[in-house]
Amino acid sequence: MITTRYILFLCLLCSTLCSIGQAGSCSGVYHSVTQICCDGKLHSKKYGHDTACCRDIAYSRNSQICCNYRTVQSKRYGYDTSCCGDTAYSRKSQICCNYRTVQSKRYGHDTACCGNTAYSKNSQICCRGRIHSKHYDHDTACCGDTAYNRNSQICCNYRTVQSKRYSHDTACCGDTAYSRNSQICCNYRTVQSKLYGHDTACCGNTIYSKSSQICCRGRIHSKPYGHDTACCGDTAYNRNSQICCNYRTVQSKHYGHDTFCCGDTAYSRNSQICCNYRTVQSKRYGLDTACCGNIAYSKNSQICCSGRIHSKPYGHDIACCGDTAYSRNSQICCNYRTVQSKRYGDDTSCCGDVAYSRNSQICCNYRTVQSKRYGDDTSCCGDVAYSRNSQICCNRNRIESKRYDHYTRC
Repeated sequence: MITTRYILFLCLLCSTLCSIGQAGSCSGVYHSVTQICCDGKLHSKKYGHDTACCRDIAYSRNSQICCNYRTVQSKRYGYDTSCCGDTAYSRKSQICCNYRTVQSKRYGHDTACCGNTAYSKNSQICCRGRIHSKHYDHDTACCGDTAYNRNSQICCNYRTVQSKRYSHDTACCGDTAYSRNSQICCNYRTVQSKLYGHDTACCGNTIYSKSSQICCRGRIHSKPYGHDTACCGDTAYNRNSQICCNYRTVQSKHYGHDTFCCGDTAYSRNSQICCNYRTVQSKRYGLDTACCGNIAYSKNSQICCSGRIHSKPYGHDIACCGDTAYSRNSQICCNYRTVQSKRYGDDTSCCGDVAYSRNSQICCNYRTVQSKRYGDDTSCCGDVAYSRNSQICCNRNRIESKRYDHYTRC
C-alpha cells in the first residue's frame, strides 16, 4: 500500500533530481543509490550498480572501458579489451608500445616493443630504440644503440665496442680496452703498466707501491712509520703517537689511549667533555656532566631546554616545553611552546595553544574548542561542531541535513 509519506518522499526526490540535473553539479547533497557524482557533475545511475566514473563522465563498466581517466571506449574485444593511452585494444592480438601506440602481434608471443615499433625478441634485438638482427645468435648484446658479439668483443662505457685482444683478461678503462694482468686502470680513464706487480695501486693518475708508499688525497708519501703510517687529509702521520682530527689536523696523543677529538682539538674523555663537537669543557660534575649547547651542566640538579639551563624545582616531574621548564603533574605543554594549567585534571588536552576538556569539549582543526553539544555523536566540520547522526559535512566547511538518511552524499 502506497502511503502519503512515501508519495511525499518521491515528490521531494523528483524535485531534487530535476533541480540538480539542470544545474549539472554536485553542489548539494544527493541520493547515492540512484545517482553518482563524477568530478563535480551529477549523473543518474543509468547502468545500475555497473555505473562508474571516467573523470566527469558516467559509463558502464560492463560494456565500456575508461582510458587515461578521461576517455570512454567500447569493450569491442570483450574481457580482452585494455587501454593504450586513449585507445582501446586487444591484448590477445595486439601490443601497446610506449603507452600510446597500438601494433599488431605479428610475431605472436615473441612480439615486443622497441620504442613505438613491434619486433621479434627471438630473431632481433632492440638497442636504445634501434632494431638489429641477432647476427651472433644468443651472443648478441647491446652497447648503446649498437649490437655486438659478447664472445669476441667488449662494450666500454655503454657506448664503445672494442676487440677482446687480451681474451678473458680484457677489461675496460673508460673507452679503452686493457689487460687486467699486466696493466692497471687509474681514475677509470688512464691505463698504466703494473711496475710493482700485484703491489701496484693508483694515486690519482699515478702508480705507486702499496708496500713502501701511501697515497693521501692524491699525494704520495713514503711510509716513515711502517704499518703505523696513516693519512690525515693529504698528510701522513703516526697512528701510535698522534691522532687525526676532522680528517685534516694532526694532534699529539697527550692523554694516551684516552685521547679523542673535539673538532680540531685533542681532549681527554676521562676528565673533559666535548660540547657541540667543537668546545672542550671540564667534567666538573663528574659522570653527571652533560652539555647544553657549549656549556656543561649537571643532569642531576638541572635541565637543559633548547639551550637554556634551569634548576629542577619540580624534581623528576620536570620537563621542557620549548625553552621553558614545567611540571608534568600540574601543567601541560601545548604546541611544544606554551605551558597551560591542567585545569581539567587527567582529562586535559591541547587544542593548538589552548587547554581543553576531552570529556565535555571537542577540538576542531587543531585550533578551535567547541562544546560537545551532541554528546559522543559530536564531530567537526571545519571549525564548527555538528551531529554525525542527523547531519553531513560537505567539503569540510558546509553542514547539510541528512535528508536521505544513510544514502545522503555530498
